[in-house]
Amino acid sequence: MERFSKTTKLVGSHPFKTAEEALENIMAIGAPKVTATLKNFLTTYLPASKSSKKQKFALGISDAKLGPVLFAETGITAIHNDTTMEMIRGIRTHYAKLINSKCPLNQTLQNAETNPDWFCRRLDRH
Repeated sequence: MERFSKTTKLVGSHPFKTAEEALENIMAIGAPKVTATLKNFLTTYLPASKSSKKQKFALGISDAKLGPVLFAETGITAIHNDTTMEMIRGIRTHYAKLINSKCPLNQTLQNAETNPDWFCRRLDRH
């Protein structure tokens, strides 16, 4: 965690208000679509820039198909490569420590990461 925290800092977090909102956003990412919740989160926490050519950042994403849709909807440049995947792995590993809270959702996220079939079965039940 010490090495990871030197390169990564939690800037923003958005807890979903309802299970329906969470499910809607999970399904949209897989579609890929940009929901109003995602767009609002990104515009709130990412630095504003007048054009994508002047952006001083690129948003790391885990699904390459989301990049073009994200750019079309928000103008935010997104990248998907080995480095972003390694960063996402680190975030998943250290998530609870990054937010400094015990959350029942952490167990669900860990189960989803280690056993995607379990996560899909959970989605099918709801």
